[in-house]
Amino acid sequence: MFLPFFVSFSFASREEIINKTLARLELAGGSENTPSDKYSQENLKLDEASSAVEGSSETEEKGLRSSRGKFYISAGHDANHMHYKELTGKDAQERRDVIDEDYGKLRGFYVKGGYKSNYYIAWMRGSPFIEAYFRRYAALITYDGGSSLGPLSFDDEHAKVQRFGIKLGAYRDFLTKAEIFGYFDIGKRIWYRGQNRIIQGVIDYPEKYWWTYFGLGAGVNYDLVPRLSTGIEVELMGSPEELTWMRADFDEGGTFDLGCVFGAEVKLPVKYYFLKNLSFDVTPYFTYWKIDKSTDTLISGRPYYEPDSKTHIEGLLVGLTYGF
Repeated sequence: MFLPFFVSFSFASREEIINKTLARLELAGGSENTPSDKYSQENLKLDEASSAVEGSSETEEKGLRSSRGKFYISAGHDANHMHYKELTGKDAQERRDVIDEDYGKLRGFYVKGGYKSNYYIAWMRGSPFIEAYFRRYAALITYDGGSSLGPLSFDDEHAKVQRFGIKLGAYRDFLTKAEIFGYFDIGKRIWYRGQNRIIQGVIDYPEKYWWTYFGLGAGVNYDLVPRLSTGIEVELMGSPEELTWMRADFDEGGTFDLGCVFGAEVKLPVKYYFLKNLSFDVTPYFTYWKIDKSTDTLISGRPYYEPDSKTHIEGLLVGLTYGF
């Protein structure tokens, strides 16, 4: 390296010698833009890009629960088949024949909204959430029964059901792809039955059944793939006899104090996230209610009672959920 330096020094001007000397020193000593440094920077950029892609993939593989938002609202269609039966006998030792029954397809809507906190509370073993819900469905269904004039049946019995309440609970991640939750529920169910009219010489009079219930529920949601999840939810419900009634509007009318009510519901929710915070939901469900007989009630001077009855409903909720 000393020979070229000496030749340049002998035959070049002072300025040229200085410039060439500085260039050779820069080449010999290295600079911030040497080929090796450029190669390192290129690798660094590639590594950063690769890390970003891997991070995005990792977030996607964890499922979309982390990006679903703290608030959410759901709405959609509620289609179901209801079957109600009244039973003879005042206690379990007596023969339980069917007095009459209402059955048929009903349709309506549902809406619910809630808030899921990210704050972990130790005594709850999870993060709290709150949810309010409302369902309404109605139709003209079939009535099979009888009267003092004999058997009676018609297929345009009025039926309308409303159910609403609020749930308070907690949830937490379970394993890597699942979420478990539990809650306390307080709600109200109202069923409007019958109409003010005469059918085949018999009065079809309006009735209203209603009760406030308390429930305990639990469930699990599982990510089959990042955008698709399924699960199961089970709730047991009960209402003391002090919170259950039935109003019958025949003659002068009267309100019956019903007995205790027991209920249960099973849901099988399926969600598909076609957008980050927007999902398409399909939820088959089964609901069961058992209503104990009422105490005797005087109507127009005569004692009447409402017999034991039971209801089962098979339904399907189809709608959308938006989280924000």
